[in-house]
Amino acid sequence: MTEEELDEIVTSSIGLRWAVAGPFRSFHLGGGPGGLPAFLEHLGPALEAQWCDLGTPKLGEKTVQLLSEQARFGATIQEMQTARDAAQIKIMRALEE
Repeated sequence: MTEEELDEIVTSSIGLRWAVAGPFRSFHLGGGPGGLPAFLEHLGPALEAQWCDLGTPKLGEKTVQLLSEQARFGATIQEMQTARDAAQIKIMRALEE
């Protein structure tokens, strides 16, 4: 999976939720009537099990090279910043309504 694919997944799913609620409020709401404690009771063990699989990742030369090669998004930094800022302003304006 590439950086571009991962960015698309996040911005098209949890990113939309986090734009209006943030991660912990989303988790709290995800617990239903029991809130965050119910969420953690139900999904906490699965989340914790994934942490063990992470091992001890390092930003070694190969990893930095791979990430850097994938970080070519077909636009300049300035173009990307302008597009990002415009999108964030649209979200803030939509939330005001």
